[in-house]
Formats: sequence, structure tokens, C-alpha cells
Amino acid sequence: MAEKIRYKISINGRLVEVSKEVYTCYYRMGRRERYIEERDFAHGKTLYSQLDNGETTGEGMLPDFNAIPVEEIVIGRIMADRLRSCLLLLTVGELALIVKRYYEDRSQSEVAAESGISQSKVCRKEKLILAKLRKMLEV
Repeated sequence: MAEKIRYKISINGRLVEVSKEVYTCYYRMGRRERYIEERDFAHGKTLYSQLDNGETTGEGMLPDFNAIPVEEIVIGRIMADRLRSCLLLLTVGELALIVKRYYEDRSQSEVAAESGISQSKVCRKEKLILAKLRKMLEV
């Protein structure tokens, strides 16, 4: 009389009896993983997770191509500081117009209505002030 073969796999440290199909699939899957790892090793491929250390992760070492370069951030801050310095050199009326247009986001028509002058006059004043600021920033 032939003895029936019992198939068991280890799950969480316990041997569990399974069918032949489950046993075969389970070990085939494990062998497939080892095969892929062996192939990757033979071709010099490395997982970024293998580069993890106490301070950073391997994936953290990858550059973020969507991030704004530090140089651009620094240049932007320097330019913003220079612009603030130049704004302080404007007259009170010039500064008020620039603040309303660019910091309060009001239209030329709204500024004109508040000031009691025409929209075209606001437009001309704004162009002159911006030209003046450009000249100051060039120095």
C-alpha cells in the first residue's frame, strides 16, 4: 500500500499542510524570486533600498527633477530683497500705486476710480514707475 505524500509549507514558523498544487506554486514563486535576484546581481543591478543607512534612504539619494534648483531660489530671494529696497526709494504716491496694482491685485480701472483720475493716466504712471524700478534694479 502506497503512503500518501503530505505537503507542508512554513507559515509564520508553523508547518501547514497544503495540497500539492499550493505546495508547488509556493516553492516555484520563491525560486522565481531567487532567480530574479541572481540575474539582477549578475547584471550589476542594485536596489535603492540596499543603499539605506541610518541617516537617509537609497531612494532619498535620487535627484528630484521637479524640484526648483537651490540657485534659483537664492537668486529669487536676492532679487526680492533688492526690489523691496528699491520700492522704499519711490515716492509715497508711486509706492501706493504699485501696492494697489501688484500687492492688492487691483485693476487700473479700480485704481483710477479710487484716485479720481483716468485709467489711461494710471497706465502711464505705472509704466513710468516700472521703468524707474527697472533702472534702479540694473545698478
